[in-house]
Amino acid sequence: MPFLAVELIDDLARRALETGAEVVLPWDGQDHYLAAVYRTDLADRVEALVAAGERKMRALVDSSDAQRVVTSDSRWLTNVNTDAELRALAQPRS
Repeated sequence: MPFLAVELIDDLARRALETGAEVVLPWDGQDHYLAAVYRTDLADRVEALVAAGERKMRALVDSSDAQRVVTSDSRWLTNVNTDAELRALAQPRS
């Protein structure tokens, strides 16, 4: 997520404090688990899910008090997995 902005994380953390939610994640038509804010006291729940063979973040979110926040800038959530993908994003658009 090379375009992830501190403003987004600050907003998610603020909403977590305001709502008491265990997880606050950005949503732009899909959940963005890597950009979410998680309470550290979820560690035991994560451990239990992993021990049960669960490996999907969705399982943690579904078993938590989760709040989804619609984002105003989806570019912040752009996922990049390779150098080629990052280079392609850096290319000027015609």
